[in-house]
Amino acid sequence: MHAKLGGALKGLVVGLLLAIAASSCTRPAPPPSPPLGATGVSPLPASPGEGPTARALPTFYCRKFEGGSSGSVAFLKDVRIGRHEGFERVVLEFEPAPGEAPAVPPYTLQAAEPPFYEDPSGRPISVAGSSFWSLRIHSSRVNLSGPTPSMVYRGETEIRPGFPVLAEMKLSGDFEMVTGWIIGLNRRSCLRVFELGAPPRLVIDIESP
Repeated sequence: MHAKLGGALKGLVVGLLLAIAASSCTRPAPPPSPPLGATGVSPLPASPGEGPTARALPTFYCRKFEGGSSGSVAFLKDVRIGRHEGFERVVLEFEPAPGEAPAVPPYTLQAAEPPFYEDPSGRPISVAGSSFWSLRIHSSRVNLSGPTPSMVYRGETEIRPGFPVLAEMKLSGDFEMVTGWIIGLNRRSCLRVFELGAPPRLVIDIESP
């Protein structure tokens, strides 16, 4: 009887020790990273050797923006959008033309007022929103076909995400190596604009409450 009781107690003690060891070694799995796709972007800029804490993001401004690499020729490859805390993001990704170094082509982004017209047809175009920005990208094209599959733009030319601030982004022109977009906002908001490499991307953050 005593032998059976001793064996039972020994088994109970061993079981408790194993349970304590398991609980002390187990850690909850980290939450999965959000998927990145055609309609989502990383909440913070990231490029090779550059993490979210390795750089300070630029300040939001309500002014004209100019940038890009002079002389660079590139094709628009993708447009991605996403909502994040305090801002809504638009990312334009470029594919360098054959023989060109990867770079964001020259661009100008400034406040604009309707009416807006399609280039080169001159037809009036409507863009949702009450406040507008005009983006013009030089030495660039939106290839809807050819010259190679990697240079074909397969994204939307009229983007209506239903975000609190970003109402619509519409392609307004693609003529003589100048690409135009009109960005319509539901309210006046300042922007934060910067460039990333590998691949070359133009990032436009729209200040959002």
